[in-house]
Amino acid sequence: MDINMIISWSAIGLFALAALVGFIRGIFKGTFRSLTDILFVLLNALTSVLISKGIIKLILKPSLIYSTLISVNEKVPNEFIEGFIETIEPYMGEGAFLAEAELGYVLALPAVIVTPILFMLVFFIMGIIFKIIKLIIQKLFIPKNKNGALRFLGGLLGGVRTVLALAIFLIPVIGFATFGIETLHAVDERFESEGTTEMVESIAEYEGLVTEGAFGVVTKFGGRWLFETLSTARVDNAKISLVHETENGLEIYESLLPLIENQSEMITDKEISDLNKAIDTIEKSEYLPAVIASVMSQVSTELYENGKIFEYELPYFGESLDPVVKKLLEVWSTTDKE
Repeated sequence: MDINMIISWSAIGLFALAALVGFIRGIFKGTFRSLTDILFVLLNALTSVLISKGIIKLILKPSLIYSTLISVNEKVPNEFIEGFIETIEPYMGEGAFLAEAELGYVLALPAVIVTPILFMLVFFIMGIIFKIIKLIIQKLFIPKNKNGALRFLGGLLGGVRTVLALAIFLIPVIGFATFGIETLHAVDERFESEGTTEMVESIAEYEGLVTEGAFGVVTKFGGRWLFETLSTARVDNAKISLVHETENGLEIYESLLPLIENQSEMITDKEISDLNKAIDTIEKSEYLPAVIASVMSQVSTELYENGKIFEYELPYFGESLDPVVKKLLEVWSTTDKE
C-alpha cells in the first residue's frame, strides 16, 4: 500500500473515529440533547467567522496598531520599536497622515491570508465557551431520553455533530491546500515554466488527497464556500478575495508579459492593443486599483501639503520643474480607484 493510499484511508479513519465517538456519546444524551449539540456547532461556526473577521478588521486600524506598539514597548523595551514609534508619532495625531491613511487597503491581502488561521483558534476557544453554556441549558431544560429509538437517533445525531465539528475546524487547512494546488495548475497552464511544471508533476499523485476522498467531500459540501468567505475582506466598497485576486494577479501578469518582453523602440498598434488589454485586466480587480489609488493619494497629499513624509523630504527640482512636480502632487492627491 503506497503513502497516498495510507493517508487517504487515515483521513477516512479520522472522520469514522469521530463519528463513532459522537455516536456513543449521542446514545447517552438522546435525540434532543444531540440535536442541541449540532445547533451549537453551527452557532459556534457562525460566531467564529464573525469574531475572526471582526478581529482582523479591528487590528488594521492605525490608532490601535500605534497604541499596541506603545504597550509592547513599555512591557518589553526594544530600540527598534521605540525608534519606529518616534518616527510615526508626528503622523498619528488627529487628521494626520497615518491616522487618516486607508491602511485597510494596504494590509487587506495579508489579512485575508491570516483570517482562516485565526478562525481555527477562535472556533476552538468558542467551542469551549459554548460547551459550558450548552451544558447548563441541557441540564436545566433538556432531559435525557430513555426511549430506545430516541437514544439510537441521538447516537446518529451525535455522530453527525462530531464529524461536522471536525470538518469545520479543518476547512482552513483543506482550503489552503486546495488553493495552492489550483494556483500551481493555473500558473502552469498560463506560463510554460519548467520549474512550475515539475512542481505540478511532483504533487499530482498527492493532490487527490485534498480534492477527493474525505477532504474532497468537505470541500464540495460547504468547505470551499466557507474558506472563500474567511479569505475575503471588504474595505469601503472594495471586495478583496484571496482566491479572486490571485486569479486576477495571474491574468494581469499574463497581459503585461508581452509588454515586458517587447524589445522594440517603437510603439506599434500591437503594443497599444497589449496595453489596452492590460488596463482592462487591471480594472477587473477591485483590490489593485484601490490599493494603488490609496497609496498615491495619501503619499501625494502629505508631500504636497507638508513637503515631506517620514524621513524623506521633497527635494527642490529647479525653477522650471518644481512647479510641475507640485502640480502633479496636487493632482495625484485626488486619485481614487476610478
